[in-house]
Amino acid sequence: MEQLLPGAGLEKDRTIDHSRWFETRLEEKQVRYGALDAFVSYAAGVAVVCRSGGGVSSTPPGALVDLSLAAEWEVALAANLVCTSQFLEARSPDRTKHDWESAVFQPTKAKGLVLEVVMSRFKTRLQRDCFVDVRLPDGRAIAGRCVSAQGKTAHVGRLKWRATKADVKHDEVSEVHQIDMSDGSDTPEGKAIKPLLAQLMRGQASLKDCRLAAGLFGGEPLAAAAVTRGSAGGRGPARDAATLARPAVLERLQSLLLAGRVNDSQRAAVEEVLVGRSCVQLVQGPPGTGKTTVISHTVALWLELLAPRMKAVGAGRLQPALVCAARSNVAAKNIALAMLKRGLKDFRLVVSKDFHFEWHEEQYRGQLQDVLIVSDELENKDVQRRLVDVQVFVATVSMMASKGFRTTALHGKEVVQILVDEASQIYAGDLMLPLKMYGKHLGSLSLFGDDRQLPPFGSEWDGAQLPSMFDHLPATQHPSHSAASAPGALAPAAGGATGVAAAPALRPQPNAFTVGPPLRKPLAACGGVRRLMLSVSYRLPPQLCGFISGAMYGGLLTAGRAASGG
Repeated sequence: MEQLLPGAGLEKDRTIDHSRWFETRLEEKQVRYGALDAFVSYAAGVAVVCRSGGGVSSTPPGALVDLSLAAEWEVALAANLVCTSQFLEARSPDRTKHDWESAVFQPTKAKGLVLEVVMSRFKTRLQRDCFVDVRLPDGRAIAGRCVSAQGKTAHVGRLKWRATKADVKHDEVSEVHQIDMSDGSDTPEGKAIKPLLAQLMRGQASLKDCRLAAGLFGGEPLAAAAVTRGSAGGRGPARDAATLARPAVLERLQSLLLAGRVNDSQRAAVEEVLVGRSCVQLVQGPPGTGKTTVISHTVALWLELLAPRMKAVGAGRLQPALVCAARSNVAAKNIALAMLKRGLKDFRLVVSKDFHFEWHEEQYRGQLQDVLIVSDELENKDVQRRLVDVQVFVATVSMMASKGFRTTALHGKEVVQILVDEASQIYAGDLMLPLKMYGKHLGSLSLFGDDRQLPPFGSEWDGAQLPSMFDHLPATQHPSHSAASAPGALAPAAGGATGVAAAPALRPQPNAFTVGPPLRKPLAACGGVRRLMLSVSYRLPPQLCGFISGAMYGGLLTAGRAASGG
């Protein structure tokens, strides 16, 4: 520190414990120390780069981290993502007990002595490159690394005695008592986000060229993105198609309403997602209100009425595509089943091989087999040819970040619309990667979820609060939008929105604190964000629905079930 800040008399304060900072309110002394520590770390890194090779001029172009090159909102969004990730990592256990059926030591020529493990539980499975601790019945400990994992079988190699660091020999071991693991592997999202963060901090990449990202987090008018919905410039194929298809969409929705296949709030949600004036829609779905129904009807009408009217996208004349994304494989499978129930077969469900092979294969039999693509198949060029005419894909958010999905499933295509289920569990920073990857021609982002039911993972009552996209986005709508005055539509809530704003706390939360820096909210006056609520629950009994409606949904939720006699 003396070299960086001469004469300041600064030194590391060994009395400050950093380990519990996430769980308490920081004192002023801690805040000052944390800020100074971050600055010194940044300055030290720059100084090291500058010293190597004789000065800055000898460093490769763009090698220096320069926070002044990125926009302030880009730095804040990156910091929010990193802070959330570090918080969740700090809360997760260092080691997880692994559930296994059998574990046998086997000598091999290629990898030496390995431990072959047949796993019994997907959630605690061994993944390639994770660190493994093996306990023997006599208490001795072995450290190793998972060198391969295929289905339920994994091999742990590089086995060394933890006490002596010596290689383990076959005649020294027999039975296994316990297996623990600490996961050092990255998800496809993690592998893709790390270089993006580095590029942002070096001025080599920017989110400013993505209209939706700049509107959601940078204070740019979202209405501009809505006007050019689906294109980086000009009116755009998606906006043109929505204008042309609007009369047909409204007519079809009216037919579905009269046939009892959708209710008023579901119809309003489908209309807004397909042909509305907003470019970001939050569809709030309380229990049993039919979020998946809305998604499946939206996709059906998009394929029938909008996709045929869309022109090719961009200079490459690429085919427009729609992606239904979910946080979990289970939610993605439910979307696919709902679409098959509507008679749709012109889509593909893309599932990770790690999740499918030997673990959940039986769940994808029957109708799902006809639309299923397992991720390892994306390496086959024949699959690319089979997917030429497919314009709708169902996948997890993690799968969307994978190279195979981008280069094979979406070969010759550009994503113009994304529908996200379980979106109330998504942190704001989670959208950085998909918006950067697909934001060039992305004109519509539809978020389905319910922050009253499923807040982001890691949020606590009267503790850590991890804001979701539902917390970040204001409840606004275009003042002249027709759905607000349509027969049977919900009355606008405060602020002119059809829906419910952020949930009030049922009890005081004196110890609650927000994880991550605050983000710039979208301009409410631009009308680029529309929040709608599905208002009829077909799952909740009337008495329970009435209580929940009054306590959590401002009295807007009604029961679609008749009261039982008593």
